[in-house]
Amino acid sequence: MDGYTSQPHSSNGKASGYGYPMTQSPRFTVFIERDYSQGIQVKFQEKFPPELDGKMDPTTFQTIIQRLNEIYEDAETPNCATAWENCIGCCTCYMAFLFMESRYNKFLKKARAYIAEQNRQLSSSGITIVDPYERGMRLIEIRVR
Repeated sequence: MDGYTSQPHSSNGKASGYGYPMTQSPRFTVFIERDYSQGIQVKFQEKFPPELDGKMDPTTFQTIIQRLNEIYEDAETPNCATAWENCIGCCTCYMAFLFMESRYNKFLKKARAYIAEQNRQLSSSGITIVDPYERGMRLIEIRVR
C-alpha cells in the first residue's frame, strides 16, 4: 500500500469538517497518512494522491499539507514558553490549565481555523478536509463528493 486508501464512505447527514455539512454522501474518501520518515513528530505525507487528480490542484494540496505540517511542528517545538508552562502546570498540579490554554492547544486551534478556511475555499470543488485531531492525529481525511 502506498499510504493512500480510497473507499466509499457512508454519511450520516451530520456536519463534517467543522461546520460544513455534506450536501450529499461523498463519492470517495482519501486518507493522507502520517510521515514517520523523520521520527514520531506530527507530520503528514506531502505526496499528491492520484485519487485527487482532476479534483484538486497538486500545488494547492501540497500548500495545505505543508502549512499544516508547519503548524504542528511549531506546536511540538520546545521553547522557554513550553518549559514555563510545564513548570506552572507542575506547581499547580495542572490546575492552572483550567484557567489558561496550553501552547499546544493554541496551535491546534490555529490548525483547525486553517482547515476551516481551506474548506470554505474548496467547498465549490466538492472537497472537505477533516481535522486530523478528530482522527487522533493519525491521518488527514479528504472527502470528495
